[in-house]
Amino acid sequence: MYAKCGQLDLSERVFEEMENTDSVSWNALLTAYSMHGEGDRALSVFSLMEKRDVEVDSISFLSVLSAGRHAGLVEEGRKIFHCMRDKYHIEPEVERYACLVDLLGRAGLFSEIMDLLKTMPMEQDGGVWGALLDASR
Repeated sequence: MYAKCGQLDLSERVFEEMENTDSVSWNALLTAYSMHGEGDRALSVFSLMEKRDVEVDSISFLSVLSAGRHAGLVEEGRKIFHCMRDKYHIEPEVERYACLVDLLGRAGLFSEIMDLLKTMPMEQDGGVWGALLDASR
């Protein structure tokens, strides 16, 4: 509730006061930072999740990739995208590809986007093409 209103400090305080945290509560905090453009804080939460062996899932990756794209964290976004498959054995869904396309597009890395599109294991959807079109403005 606090996060939706932009009260990130209160959200964090409530999170820290929780006796038992799980992947849902961690993802809520991660998503809060992502929604409000706090890319560095989202990356910090994601790193802390990994250090504390909190289950990282597809929602975690969507949130941290989204945070990275809004903050222009290209290198970090690339690493996280590849970590999803290589370390966690989670196959990226089309929404995660759209986040990466958006991230790369905002950085003007169109040749890298084209290489990514060629290697996608699924059909590109409107989200992927929309991210590419938005970036090419």
